[in-house]
Amino acid sequence: MVFYLFAALFAVGLVAALAASAVYWLRFGPKARETRRWLYATGCLLLTYLIGLALVSHDPYFDDNGVPEFIPWRFRWAWAWLYAGLLQFIVVPCGFGLREGLRFLARRKPPRAAQ
Repeated sequence: MVFYLFAALFAVGLVAALAASAVYWLRFGPKARETRRWLYATGCLLLTYLIGLALVSHDPYFDDNGVPEFIPWRFRWAWAWLYAGLLQFIVVPCGFGLREGLRFLARRKPPRAAQ
């Protein structure tokens, strides 16, 4: 039952990111840096769900005491929430690290040509 904690953490994280995005959008507008940051966080969280759904759809079986059980389509969304809750601790920090790394490279001046 503890593994439901990860699905709950994913739901709380997604709702918090959506709420913060909406608040900053209404308060500062869509061009504000904070708005874009929260929308990026929301996008990273949705990406974790899509990765989880792809993982469940790729191998729709789980081991039930040595017997492989098939996961029907109507239950795959719940398994994807569980995987997304686990993956959010990897994908979101890596996504922000990638974003800041690309921003650093974009701001860096090109090396001067040898004369």
